[in-house]
Formats: sequence, structure tokens, C-alpha cells
Amino acid sequence: MHRDSAESADGRAHPATARGAAGRAGHGRSGWCPVWDTGWQRCYRLVQNHVKADGTLPEAAGDVVVQGQDLGRWVTAQRFGWEQLLPVQQWILENTPTITPAQDNERPAKRAQDTMWPSTSRRHGSSTPGKGT
Repeated sequence: MHRDSAESADGRAHPATARGAAGRAGHGRSGWCPVWDTGWQRCYRLVQNHVKADGTLPEAAGDVVVQGQDLGRWVTAQRFGWEQLLPVQQWILENTPTITPAQDNERPAKRAQDTMWPSTSRRHGSSTPGKGT
């Protein structure tokens, strides 16, 4: 049985080959292995490729769908979830396709609790909670 020279006798890929493959995948450095999930990386690459090809950043859900991924929705999620991103992810987004965090005036206004859930008494026309008319 002939084994590829990149595999060791037990069938595992040689570490140098794995690092080289990461570099060839366009990550710039061999050994690059992000801590975030591959879904995030995939959407990032799709957005980056779209911006390179089209010149525009998808900004709204449904604007651009590529390979089943809604790129506008992904961009919006990154902008509004900026605080949950790792610093390196923030840097990548700010410096490659130029995605920035959502500004306060772009965020939906927070509603007061009494406007979100009217009290039981107001719904039932009574001033005493639990005692409807």
C-alpha cells in the first residue's frame, strides 16, 4: 500500500504539511488556527470575496446570499454583537472588509419594562393586580 509522503505510518498528516495547507488556504501564516468556529470563518471569507468582486459590503438581511449564507445578516450580526467578538476578530473585520461596530444611534431604542409587558391590572381594567372586572 502506497502512502502519501505527507502522512506518517499511522495515517496522520505530518504537522508541517498541515501548517503549509493552512498557509496555502490564504491565511498568510503557516500554523494559523483560529479559536473561533469555522462557520464564522466561512462567512467572513464569503463576505471578503464578495467585497473584492463587487466592491460593496452587504448591510441588510437578504441583500446578498452566497452558498446559502445570508451575508447581510452575518455582517449585521457582527456589527451588533461586536462586544462578543474576540479582539482579533474585531481587528480582522475593521481592517479587511471594513466592518465596524454599530453606533448607538443605529441600535433599536430600549423600551421600558412597563411598555413591554403591561401590568395585569391595566389589561383587565382593575387597579388591583389579580382582581379583574
